[in-house]
Amino acid sequence: MSEPADFPERAFQAAQNLIKKGAEVARQQTRAVRLQTQISRLRDDKRKLYSAMGQKVYALFQKDLVRNADLRLLCQQITNLDSQIGMREEELDQIRRHSSRRDVEGGVDAEEMHGDHDESGPLDRM
Repeated sequence: MSEPADFPERAFQAAQNLIKKGAEVARQQTRAVRLQTQISRLRDDKRKLYSAMGQKVYALFQKDLVRNADLRLLCQQITNLDSQIGMREEELDQIRRHSSRRDVEGGVDAEEMHGDHDESGPLDRM
């Protein structure tokens, strides 16, 4: 068994080992976070390149220069989505125009105010 006089030295050695292990863990964690950040940036760059590539393919499709059937199908789906977006934007514009017209006219259409009801008020019937 070791002597009591060795205890302070062993405690000091244990503390140094603990500090070294803590520093190593901190370095590894820092490196892991740095790598995760780099991977995230690289994936973002990749997404941007895919998007740019897709836009270029779609531009070629619009000029009827795409021959690959899979790419043509994807481009046709985009064209279909553009059409659906356009129809919904047109409908939204009509709603907004109708709404703004009602605001300018005082907020209530004559039909809504009178509708199918008799135009005379309760005082007129007396």
